[in-house]
Amino acid sequence: MRLRWVAGLLVAALPLVLSGCSKTNSSSGGSGTGELFVTTQGDSMVTVRPINLANGTLSTGSGVATGSMPTAIALAPSGNELFVTNAGDNSISAYTVNADGSLSASSGSTSTGTTPAMLAINPAGTFLFAANNGSDDISAYSVSGTTLTAVAGSPFPVASPPFPTHAGPFGIAIDSTGGFLYVSNQSNNTVTAYTISSSGALAAIPGGVYSAGTAPSGMTVSHQTTGGLDFLYTTNQGSNNVSAFVVCNAISTFCSAADGTLVVVSGSPFSAGLGPISVAAHPNGQYLYVADEMSNQISEFKISSGTGALSATSPATISTGTNPVWIAVHPGGLYAYAANLGSASISAFVINTTTGTLGLVGSPVQTGGQPSAIALK
Repeated sequence: MRLRWVAGLLVAALPLVLSGCSKTNSSSGGSGTGELFVTTQGDSMVTVRPINLANGTLSTGSGVATGSMPTAIALAPSGNELFVTNAGDNSISAYTVNADGSLSASSGSTSTGTTPAMLAINPAGTFLFAANNGSDDISAYSVSGTTLTAVAGSPFPVASPPFPTHAGPFGIAIDSTGGFLYVSNQSNNTVTAYTISSSGALAAIPGGVYSAGTAPSGMTVSHQTTGGLDFLYTTNQGSNNVSAFVVCNAISTFCSAADGTLVVVSGSPFSAGLGPISVAAHPNGQYLYVADEMSNQISEFKISSGTGALSATSPATISTGTNPVWIAVHPGGLYAYAANLGSASISAFVINTTTGTLGLVGSPVQTGGQPSAIALK
């Protein structure tokens, strides 16, 4: 098992907001107040920190309990519900995001497979999926507010043929149409592709198994506002690079059918820092950011709008705290934040909207022990 963010499961070979009368829609940025939600494994909490959208700084906020060893976090597209995977007790915790940004926990929790890692919610906010690293399957749920109901057939296996051995699903991403789902498999260095039915059921796409680098981990889909292409990026934690694919969800120069298959981007994989584990795309589809856990930095890339190829910005990296394991970009596109598991802090960055490069915003803000995941509103 290579699930890195759970402190009790480290592998030696692979070191893996609340008030403000001028609060604005999170997509606008530049004024008002936003929210940063951060999970911490040391105290099993989800904490909300207000963001000053004029400068990206964070204020002290309040927290609520989650399950044991939270590993990932997903905010519903509406911004009204928040979900957290807990690898220590194989569960998902659900929360209502109140009008002032505070969280109200739903009673109880929802069971997953063994050692859930990453989460993904479809663009319509109707289905939630969890990659279960330990049980080689994907849990699928229909979403109604904070209520999760298992989809018929869930969990869906990823270790059945063509995989004769442990797959280790970790990262998970959904394309911009909501019709296709992709999973990175740490133990056999692959990406697998699935269709999502109208009921939320998953079906493996024939031939939809693709080679990645070593121990593929974080995933994201970047949608190009110009040209309309989707590109899928996967960080390869063991080989220190990023695999890139064109998503065939529409007919294009790369794709003869809108069948969810993937086409490798020319030049892939692209070099990153040491132990790249998390990845985030800018909302405009022009930039990509990778958290390099073992070199304590963010790698910064320009995305070619026509091909999906990555090229380093100048400068190509910026320092973080110790062991950054999560990078997230605010939907307003002006700020990015990294969770530094090793130094119990969050690094804040302002984004140069002309070049895509990051600049530090003040000093890292301390958190509870072992911050593991971030969501932004």
